[in-house]
Amino acid sequence: MSCRPIPTPPDGHELLLGRLSIKRPRGAPAYLVIEGHCPGCGQRHRHGWLPEYGVSKISHRSSHCGDPSSPLNRVGYYIGLDPSLDRQHEIILDRFARQK
Repeated sequence: MSCRPIPTPPDGHELLLGRLSIKRPRGAPAYLVIEGHCPGCGQRHRHGWLPEYGVSKISHRSSHCGDPSSPLNRVGYYIGLDPSLDRQHEIILDRFARQK
């Protein structure tokens, strides 16, 4: 269990907490992805994640909500890695760095 608190986005903005994974498309370089539950539409969304973000950065993104009525389509949301999974995320980041 992590001792890191849940990241706090700027006032009034939603936070999508997600899980990190490595994607390896055939014939293309591997890349990192964060996937999590969207607070706006209730669906799972996926975004790229830069290795330099580590486990504690949050980043603002445009929404991928399929529901046109989701308020997040206008303002987007912040994404960050779920602190309860920090150990797994550190392992994934280390594995990704060794692939380079």
